[in-house]
Amino acid sequence: IWKQAGIRRTGDTLLLARARGLAPVRLPLPEHLRDVLQVREVRLVYDKAKRRYFWHIVVENGLQPKAAPGTKTVAVDLGEVHPAAVSDGHDTVVVTCRELRSQRQYTAKRLAELRQRQSTCTRGSRRWKRLQKRINRFLHQQAKRARDREHKISREVVNTAVAMEAGTIAIGDVRDVANKGKLGKKSNQKVSNWSHGKMRQYITYKAEAEGIQTELVNERYTSQTCPQCGCRHKPRGRRFVCGQCGFSGHRDGVGAVNILSVHQNGVPGHICSTGTTTYRIPYNVRVLRSPLDTGHVACGHPQEAAGL
Repeated sequence: IWKQAGIRRTGDTLLLARARGLAPVRLPLPEHLRDVLQVREVRLVYDKAKRRYFWHIVVENGLQPKAAPGTKTVAVDLGEVHPAAVSDGHDTVVVTCRELRSQRQYTAKRLAELRQRQSTCTRGSRRWKRLQKRINRFLHQQAKRARDREHKISREVVNTAVAMEAGTIAIGDVRDVANKGKLGKKSNQKVSNWSHGKMRQYITYKAEAEGIQTELVNERYTSQTCPQCGCRHKPRGRRFVCGQCGFSGHRDGVGAVNILSVHQNGVPGHICSTGTTTYRIPYNVRVLRSPLDTGHVACGHPQEAAGL
């Protein structure tokens, strides 16, 4: 890693400092980076799947964040089944992506098969190494596909917040979800495969580019509290039905509304959504954008989910 103090620029070439007495590393800038204002950081990263090194360059492009589209606060409830539910207290949008969930399940299943085949080989043998290369290549491919879909999901979340004229996004804090005791074999696998940290990171930086602030909110009991009467009970299935007042709503939508209630009132159950709940599929989610992490984000018009 080279920080800004160890980087000099001569024309279209970067000079990366080394130890005293050693000539600097000369790195020609690609054409699309020659007009950048300043190079902040340079990293040399090894790709295990492709067995080669890549240069990662962090630059200052001079672009300023946009003005916030509004002053409202919208809440985002991150989930394992549906990646995100967005609510402004009136309308709710559930961002759904079955492809991401099925991909996680396929990755775990296929990886277990390859690991089982590798376990019958002598460690370090030619067949063992061949299988290890296949595992590395498979994991790289699946991570690339998951990253692409997560970018498109987070873009859809931010686009929804912009359409709702948000100035702040309150995101439910699920960082300690794996610390809630024994969940069972299947649930533990789902939680371990759930990349909520990346989703939160992608939403945060995309929202900042739109001028929207993000805040983490404690989501304790937000999926178990009735937004109409405040009665608390564990829901079964994807519908939340209150046995006290008869309120019925989408489970993730209830979670998003209650996260908004916690952000504004300190406790869940003080805001009841009276609008519609819409399912939405991220734009072009079934098409891979790029084989490399170019840093560009997916954007476009959403697709309404059919049959949900």
